[in-house]
Amino acid sequence: MKLLCLLLLPALLVFQSCKKEESDPKFSLPPATQTGANTLGFEVDGRVWVNYGKRCYSLTGNGRCLENTVKATMSIDNGVRTLSVWAGFTAEGYDENFNLTIDTLRGPGVYVTGKSRYKPLPNAVIPPSNGLFLSANDGAYQYISQLQKPTHITVTRVDYAQRIISGTFEGQLEDGRPPGKYVTIQYGRFDIAYTQ
Repeated sequence: MKLLCLLLLPALLVFQSCKKEESDPKFSLPPATQTGANTLGFEVDGRVWVNYGKRCYSLTGNGRCLENTVKATMSIDNGVRTLSVWAGFTAEGYDENFNLTIDTLRGPGVYVTGKSRYKPLPNAVIPPSNGLFLSANDGAYQYISQLQKPTHITVTRVDYAQRIISGTFEGQLEDGRPPGKYVTIQYGRFDIAYTQ
């Protein structure tokens, strides 16, 4: 019996060392491109944020899991172009949503946080015009651009024929519930093929 245990011990050690642990990859920011690569990334308080992971919907989606991808739409209302970009991040213990909006897109240039053209509902957190929004999927926090500490979105390319928009963004966001808690977003970049 002792001989059998001595023979099996090395085999058990080999199999134990081959056991693979699944972990999230080391995240890095995508390059700042202008080709419609459908990339988005930034640092939030020093943590890299990129669209990554899957979000599973047990009640409303019949247990389906969907990849967190970057999506963007541009709408035109009475000649005014509005851009909305959104993405998700599910990794490292986070399950977050991100949204970037430009209420009146005129082409390349700098768009600074402005007063929202929408009237908020009671207890609603509404992004201002030309703003950023970062929230936990469970509602634990909702960081949003504020007029007092404006965010900056710089559009470097708009191609209406190929439906490509690219640029950078940065700023400080305040939690809408409760106010007074902030995060800093820096090195933000996006390069997106949008839909209309």
